[in-house]
Amino acid sequence: MSRLRDYFHAVQYVFFGIAISEAFRKTRISVNPNSVTRGFTLHPCIVAVLILFPLGQDYLVKSICQGFINRISLSLESRVCLLPEGCMSIDEMRTQFPKPKVIQVRGQGNLYSPGFEKNEGYPDYVQCSYQLQAPAGMHVRLKFNVLDIDATDGCGADSVSIHDFDSQGRGILKAMHCGDQLPYDYVSGSVAFQVVLKTDFFGSRRGFNITYSAQSTTDVCSAGLKQCRNRNCVEYSKLCDGNDDCGDGTDEEKCSRLITDDTECGLPDIKPLAYSDYDRIVGGMEALQGSWPWMADLQIKFIVPNGHTCGGALINAQWVLSAAHCFQDTIMRKPDSWRIHLGNHNKFSKDVGEQIRSVERIVIYDDIPSVIFEKNGEFDMDHDIALIKLNAPVKFTKYVKPICLPDPYTQLSMIDNCLATGWGATRGTGSSDVLKQAYHPIQSTVLCSRLVGGSFNPQTMICAGSMAPLNGVCHGDSGGPLVCELNKVWKIVGVASYVTDGTGTEGLCGLKGRPSVFNKIQVKLGWIRRMINRYT
Repeated sequence: MSRLRDYFHAVQYVFFGIAISEAFRKTRISVNPNSVTRGFTLHPCIVAVLILFPLGQDYLVKSICQGFINRISLSLESRVCLLPEGCMSIDEMRTQFPKPKVIQVRGQGNLYSPGFEKNEGYPDYVQCSYQLQAPAGMHVRLKFNVLDIDATDGCGADSVSIHDFDSQGRGILKAMHCGDQLPYDYVSGSVAFQVVLKTDFFGSRRGFNITYSAQSTTDVCSAGLKQCRNRNCVEYSKLCDGNDDCGDGTDEEKCSRLITDDTECGLPDIKPLAYSDYDRIVGGMEALQGSWPWMADLQIKFIVPNGHTCGGALINAQWVLSAAHCFQDTIMRKPDSWRIHLGNHNKFSKDVGEQIRSVERIVIYDDIPSVIFEKNGEFDMDHDIALIKLNAPVKFTKYVKPICLPDPYTQLSMIDNCLATGWGATRGTGSSDVLKQAYHPIQSTVLCSRLVGGSFNPQTMICAGSMAPLNGVCHGDSGGPLVCELNKVWKIVGVASYVTDGTGTEGLCGLKGRPSVFNKIQVKLGWIRRMINRYT
């Protein structure tokens, strides 16, 4: 099923979503209106999708990645679903405003996704909205008992989202979930929560079972317990004990003990795999778990389990190096928008040795004041670099270790063993659910100036990567490290900046004869040390 989804998403990237949407919209099924239960609406549901590829599936997928479309056959099997109150097909939402089902929260009750109580999957291509309303002066508490939503990047296919309301009654997105990781309880800041299930047209799972209740405070935790940023609850006696009891470092914030960097940098306990001529992040070679222990996964906080947006590199116990353009969009400029994962390998499940932190500070080169950057998001692309201060130090283990900074006068060449790592897009050439590695030979500044054009600045940038097609970093790899093994020690020499033929977050990637551009670390060493000293 996962391989089929990989192929499907590769085709969908070019044109397939439109094709299925049109076929779905044109589906017509005859039914007796008198047989429909009161309070329900009719909805044609895709229950089977048959995709017939011609011979040479790999060629098909790769061709589409480069802009060519081969012959493909599609057939749909449909049936009628009864949609309960609060649910509407996505097509109907084009012309009608969805009206949520209002549930008065007097005592305790349960909210189920459509079909859950009958042990059926939720319907495809619908949105279901439920507004849980507590009495005046009260707040709504949600406890997830079951969560089983199809997991995709950014929960972009199926999702269940939770919305609070501000003092003006405007909705505020609090969280978006997919997958099966049960979150800690939610408590509304207002008198209501809105829960929204949104599904696409390809596959479904069990859905959710949520217990709701009303309470007089906004506290998630009982009296005498510390509430963590992730809404976990721990005893106050566990604060600053050196252990991450919260699971996100909250209980180890602003502790007075000395942070030491006595762990050797650039020396992973687990030896990385040797590269091959065919590996690439745009598809290609899965890294050995733990072999790149400095790799940081920058995720949007409200998307769970995987809001992956950019990569980064741990350079000491509390600082991560990444790219400035990762924070350019309005929603990404504030530290509170982020969640940093270290020691992880899989996108959609928590790994042994994984550590999670929030962000205390984002420093954009050359220390742009946060009030200015949060307002306009402007920075100098010649200096596409940023430092991230974590809310609490990480604990060094075999899965979490820092990378070394380079020597200021090191000369790099094509014979150096240099690689890039990331969870970025693979464009249908393989699963991107795990950390990938790709061999990235250093290219000459003359070649890069010719291939990349006037945007390439040899004083502040490094050009690296294979000239072959479908090789190199891609969307989601921005900010990730370019590391080289120098004298048997791994050192970071660049952070991914121009990863596509366009911008860092838009455009084509993996094109023949187009290496990737990384911001050069060697010329930023003084700035890195000054910022760490200034804000530690």
